[in-house]
Amino acid sequence: MPDGGVPRQRELRVNPFLQSWKPKKQTLPVELKEMMRVAKKYGLRLEGLAFSRQIMRSMPMWDHACADKAAVRRLAAMSNATKCLMTKHRLRTVGDFADLVENADMAGHNMESEKCECTSCKEIRERTGCENPTACMSRASRFLATLAPRWDPRGVHPEDYERDEEEEPPEEGAEWFDRRITIHGHIGDAFRIFTDEDSPGIQRIDMRPQESEQLVVVATDGSCINNGQRGAIAGAGVYVDDNHHMNASLRLPADMDQSNQTGEMVATLIATMKADET
Repeated sequence: MPDGGVPRQRELRVNPFLQSWKPKKQTLPVELKEMMRVAKKYGLRLEGLAFSRQIMRSMPMWDHACADKAAVRRLAAMSNATKCLMTKHRLRTVGDFADLVENADMAGHNMESEKCECTSCKEIRERTGCENPTACMSRASRFLATLAPRWDPRGVHPEDYERDEEEEPPEEGAEWFDRRITIHGHIGDAFRIFTDEDSPGIQRIDMRPQESEQLVVVATDGSCINNGQRGAIAGAGVYVDDNHHMNASLRLPADMDQSNQTGEMVATLIATMKADET
């Protein structure tokens, strides 16, 4: 492990793929050194459109890979509250921090008082030996605020309304389009390779459908001349009704795979984008 890194406490350095610190490669065994090389070569990192709270809460909070690094390191500078979070509360994961912060919303708690005598503060003092639970809750909340919105377990995430959609039966003759984007399971299920470091991956995606007052029936299709052969030319089409503003047809760009299937996918995308504009 590197000396002088953040977090300085070695017990807080859990995994360089989950945190921002990097190991000294020259001191690693050959197998681990090769693993790190291959991971870097193929762009291994945490990536996804949305994550379950189980995954978000399992992430280490200290030096979180998807947090504002400068802000986290300022907060991690040794202070009474930070030291207490580390040594007395022994907070390690995002879930640990979130659980402590939830106590601030308990009935009777006074965030303005260092000597708050609410049930939660009394229990925290007895269990951890913390002298100022209010200050620790405040510091823990500031740590959570450094997280990228997509990785902050607080608030509304796609996981919340994806379940609601599954419970609603579709209208007769219709089928639900599977719009679920949340990655479930273990943290390991959120790793991807061949990623683009410049791709936006921090903002929370709002996938809630916009209610429409009218039902629109759209026909989409793709077509291809010389499908599966060299020199194939593909296109996409969208049709609603004669002279309808959503009607569209186009030839696929040359840098796209020229096939009937690609045309069908592009047609569906165009129809969806045009429907959103109405």
